[in-house]
Amino acid sequence: PPVDRTHPDQVYWGDTHVHTSFSSGDAYPRGNRFSPRIAYRFARGETVEAANGEPVRLRRPLDFLVVADHAGKLGLEYSVQEGSPALARTEAGRAVIADPENSREAWLAVRRDPAVKRAIWRDVIANADAFNEPGQFTAFAGYEWSSGGSVPGVFGNLHRVVIFREGIGVADQVRPFSRYDSLNPEDLWQYFEDYEEQTGGEGALDPA
Repeated sequence: PPVDRTHPDQVYWGDTHVHTSFSSGDAYPRGNRFSPRIAYRFARGETVEAANGEPVRLRRPLDFLVVADHAGKLGLEYSVQEGSPALARTEAGRAVIADPENSREAWLAVRRDPAVKRAIWRDVIANADAFNEPGQFTAFAGYEWSSGGSVPGVFGNLHRVVIFREGIGVADQVRPFSRYDSLNPEDLWQYFEDYEEQTGGEGALDPA
C-alpha cells in the first residue's frame, strides 16, 4: 500500500435531488403528496406506504439525503392543503387557507409575502434537523434553484441544488433564492457568498 495515504477511503451513498409535495412546480401538481418527512423516513430505511397503498422499504438505507424541492413557491400548495401552522401564522396565509379558490391576486400576495417564505423555509430546515443523526444518517437542508425554461436557449436544464451545512439558527437567517429573485446563476453565487459572510455558515452547489 502507498505510504502516507491521505485520500478518502470511505464511500457514502445518498441522493442530492429528491422532490416531495413541497415542489409546487412539478411534483405536487403531478400528484405527489409525500412530505419531506416521509422522504427522510424512506431514505433511512423505514417502511412507508407507497401511492398505491403498498408498504415499501429500501433494501439498503441511504447514508445521506438532500430534499431539494423547487425554491419557487416552495411548499406553498402543500402548506395550503394541510392548513400549515407556519402558513397560518401569516395574514396572507390565513386568507388563502380559508379560501383556496381565492383570486390570483391573493395567491400572488401569499407567494410574495416574506413572512410566508421564512415560515415555510424554517419548516424545511426543521425537518432536516429532526432526521439528522450524526454518524448514522445525514439530512441536509436544501432546495433547487432553476432558471431553465425561462431563458432562451437553455431548454429547461439550468438547475442547481443548493445544500446547506447548517440547520436552524444559521440557515434560517436567509430565505431560498429562486428564479423569482433572479434567473442569472451569477446572482446565485453572490447569494452564497453573502450567506457565508453573514452567518459564518457554509453551503455547496450540486448540478441538478
